[in-house]
Amino acid sequence: MAASLAAVRSHLRTRITWITAAALFVVSCVVGLWALHQSHRWPKGDAPHYAIMTSSLVNRGSFNVKPSYTSGDYIGIFSAEPLDFHLNAQYFSPDSPAWYTYHSFGLPLLLAPFLLAGEALHIPALHALQVGMVLLQALGIVLVYLYALQLVRHNGAALLAAVTLLGSMSYLGLASSLYPDLLTGTILVGGLLCLERLRRKPRSLLPIAILSALAGFAPYLHVKTSLMSLTLLALGLWHWWRNGRSPKALACLLVPAGLLLAGYAVAIHAWYHTWVFTAPFSNGLLFHFPPGKSIIANLFDTSRGILPNNPGYLLILVGLPLWWQRDRRSALVTLVVLAPSLLLQSTFADWAGGCAPAGGRYMMPFVFCTVPAVAFLFAELRWAFRLLMAVPIAAGLAVGVRNTRLDFVCSYAGDLNPMLVDWLEKHHIRPDFAIPIFSYDLDLNGGAATIMLLVGIGIALALLFAGIVIARRRSRFVLANSDDSHVGISALRG
Repeated sequence: MAASLAAVRSHLRTRITWITAAALFVVSCVVGLWALHQSHRWPKGDAPHYAIMTSSLVNRGSFNVKPSYTSGDYIGIFSAEPLDFHLNAQYFSPDSPAWYTYHSFGLPLLLAPFLLAGEALHIPALHALQVGMVLLQALGIVLVYLYALQLVRHNGAALLAAVTLLGSMSYLGLASSLYPDLLTGTILVGGLLCLERLRRKPRSLLPIAILSALAGFAPYLHVKTSLMSLTLLALGLWHWWRNGRSPKALACLLVPAGLLLAGYAVAIHAWYHTWVFTAPFSNGLLFHFPPGKSIIANLFDTSRGILPNNPGYLLILVGLPLWWQRDRRSALVTLVVLAPSLLLQSTFADWAGGCAPAGGRYMMPFVFCTVPAVAFLFAELRWAFRLLMAVPIAAGLAVGVRNTRLDFVCSYAGDLNPMLVDWLEKHHIRPDFAIPIFSYDLDLNGGAATIMLLVGIGIALALLFAGIVIARRRSRFVLANSDDSHVGISALRG
């Protein structure tokens, strides 16, 4: 009887999970389509170049962008004006028979089916690509929910973590945009979910095969994910070594990733005549800055900083110590996957993501993987404190909705946050006086910028300390209950 009741409960939990995931996917699509509807500008920055690559693949069967760049056939379709050529001059000259951009080709591969469908349905090419991005990005929100649920085993907490991400300004600013950052986050959180599934079911072959495919495809989205891919594969190999060393499991781990990475390397060699697959895209941009400084800028900058622009993300700082205290193994895995790549990315010259929406797009893959900390925080707090969590999340949603509706043009490193400029012009409010601004060269703006930065760092450390206090109190509470139960058992035995 007890066994059948447990089976019924397990089946019910599974149904609730998939119903919630499906509903979340639909809501995410609606949110993305709403964000798309607010935008009336042509894509800027790297976005039109990804669109040109997709069009070249669909219409000419190649990623050779020279015909489009030289003819300007993209004008009026993906851009209102001629674009600069995104080429690596070390490999291509005006006389080269073919031109390949320094952007990775994974995003155009994913978007090609949507462009084909758009042509069949007579949907404008740009709109078809943007709708495709909405669908792919919604999948990332669902994976964040499933990963948080796998860690916390609390449906409401996992859903809140996903909603915190979905309603944030950084996510809404990139919704439907042709940038690979949210999809990179999707790949990474999917890989972490596979590792967590393997932890629960060590002999399962499907998670290890999916992990391998995700790790093999990640460099297709951006070469900067290569280190993350290798880390995911190394963790998969470590799992295989500790759990039976099955030949089938080893094949599932190595074959998909091996085929994908080999295909990537062959394509790069065919186009650039080099087996160093990072060379075409680095273009002297890596190791431009010493490690670490741009991380501070991406956290606290007025325009590119994820913390000033996303109040809900402050809950991540409080939740991280709880994650560490409650499930140290998964926290360590996340740290091992993210930390080396974060340090490598911090040496990148274009630390702010070029002409992009405010909110720090380069940090979004890391946010995807750490936002489950919000779920740990929710699961540990009582209802009165859970209600307080709604304040920063609602504030983040309000900021995100306003920023999306105003449809600002993209900005660069060193620029003021466009929304803060709007507040100044309309309401004569200067909220940016308390937020530092970093230039393209990572120099702070004048005045009291250093003091402002120290204040911001102090607030972040205070939130981390609050999380440590909550984790320690929770640990003592569990230990006290454990001691009381041992005393009660001893008394009964006596």
